[in-house]
Amino acid sequence: MPKATSFADVIRAWQKQLTAYARHGDKLAAAEPQRLELEALVAKALELKEKQESHTGVRQQTTKDITELVKAGNEVVRRLQNHAKGVLGTANENLVDFNVTPRRQRGPRKAKATKQPPETPPPTVKAADGASPEQPAVKPSES
Repeated sequence: MPKATSFADVIRAWQKQLTAYARHGDKLAAAEPQRLELEALVAKALELKEKQESHTGVRQQTTKDITELVKAGNEVVRRLQNHAKGVLGTANENLVDFNVTPRRQRGPRKAKATKQPPETPPPTVKAADGASPEQPAVKPSES
């Protein structure tokens, strides 16, 4: 008998053995513990194979379930926060415990301070001919 290598061939071979022992159980009663062990192994192998095949689907479903759970949890949190606002009041500082910002009075508006640079006097030019710096330099006219 050739050795089974694929999972399906192994399971088929094991199930054939179990079927054969079931047909001849009265003659092979001494092998009952091994038959029961093989039945358990077949069941476990099929269970593991099913788990292996559905692993991707299970992961995707789990991700979907988690997403839905987070949405539902966020909705419950919103309801609790709104309930706290309704009971405590919208200006109560204890709302901070519920991660809700209480309504606070605004302070007076400050006038916009516009800083203008101080006026600087025009630069004075020092005359090359020795005139005072306050007086503009005048060129001697040539006549």
